[in-house]
Amino acid sequence: GTLDTGFGTGGKVTTDWLGGYDDSFGDAILANGRIVVAGNAQIPGGVSMFAIACYDSNGNPDPSFGTEGKVTNNFSGAGGLCYALAGQADGKVIVGGITFDSFGSYFTLVRYNGNGSLDTSFGVGGTVRTAPAGNYGQIRALLIQPDGKIIAGGETISGPTANNGPNFDFGLARYDTSGDLGPTFGTGGKAVTVFFAWGVAVRRLALEPDGKI
Repeated sequence: GTLDTGFGTGGKVTTDWLGGYDDSFGDAILANGRIVVAGNAQIPGGVSMFAIACYDSNGNPDPSFGTEGKVTNNFSGAGGLCYALAGQADGKVIVGGITFDSFGSYFTLVRYNGNGSLDTSFGVGGTVRTAPAGNYGQIRALLIQPDGKIIAGGETISGPTANNGPNFDFGLARYDTSGDLGPTFGTGGKAVTVFFAWGVAVRRLALEPDGKI
């Protein structure tokens, strides 16, 4: 449990993005030993954006990824928050979170190539947006099945509560390798589970040996 002094500076690495508040929520170690971290980078006094950083096994920024190891994206123009990351066997990276527009907030799934560029073969220009129910959803957990299909979990809104506030529910969606919703999962690729009059949300996902989630 002691700090590995061969990593970063005294076992620690810090990364500043745009001079505002930054945080990380998801990480993965790729097959080549690179470490990829996903989170949010805020413009001071402005919106937050998806932020992805890549480091080598010693904690140094990977210069082959984005700009000096960093990538930021503001997909909707209104900002977004990235909460989950999963690494593919081919070195590509899937991240998930929430983006906004004037109509609502959505499950947002993004796939990057190993060099940090958007994988334009995925969804529309590398991104997929889904509202599991109503006009609200955010991804908080991801997993990739052995067949390459992607399961995203988080929260969505099925309707108002008794006090007319939002009722947050478990929301799941499954996508094929191109970013399309799989019709054999739930209803049109989406599943919503209502538990209580108040709110619940998915924060972790795991796959059982028989494929159940």
